[in-house]
Amino acid sequence: MKAFVFFFAVCTLLTFACGAPAAATPEKAEFQPVTISGTHEVHRDIRGGDAFTLTGNKVDMLVTFTVTSQPDDTLKGTAEVTYTEAYEFRYEEPDFEPCILNWTTEPITWTTDLSGALKHNPDGSLTAVLLAHSKDGPSFIQDFNCEGERAKTPEFAYIAGLLVNGKYDNKFEYVLHPMVSGSHYEITSMQLIP
Repeated sequence: MKAFVFFFAVCTLLTFACGAPAAATPEKAEFQPVTISGTHEVHRDIRGGDAFTLTGNKVDMLVTFTVTSQPDDTLKGTAEVTYTEAYEFRYEEPDFEPCILNWTTEPITWTTDLSGALKHNPDGSLTAVLLAHSKDGPSFIQDFNCEGERAKTPEFAYIAGLLVNGKYDNKFEYVLHPMVSGSHYEITSMQLIP
């Protein structure tokens, strides 16, 4: 009799175990891409020199970009870059031939692919790092010190920022050498696109 009761109890438990629905396994969340757009600006307007020499250099660069996250948290997109430079050089010393240069480039534009990484931080913010491929724009040729023309290649290399509540805004100013005057700063803005 005891054997029958034990056998009946085991069968009952197996029936319930086999008939009970399996515990639900959490489904993997569907990938939702993140799109970030923004701008990166570089502005430099510096003048310096000594008793006989004056050099002025003004650069303005504007980068507009859009990137989208991939399932592996990499970022891919493109950037449009516009670059202009104005240059002034004066050398005037008694008994020497003077040198006076003053030129401004036409806007130089190029498009570059961007790649990078996106990190989801525990506080809900996002860290984005973007690299340009390639960083070099079209070269231009000018005379910089009355020593003959030479080529110069403008470049845009990378952008990085921490998006809090979907936005990042930053202005970075360079400390200039005491022998020069003017300003040199960069402004970067990013925002999530719904």
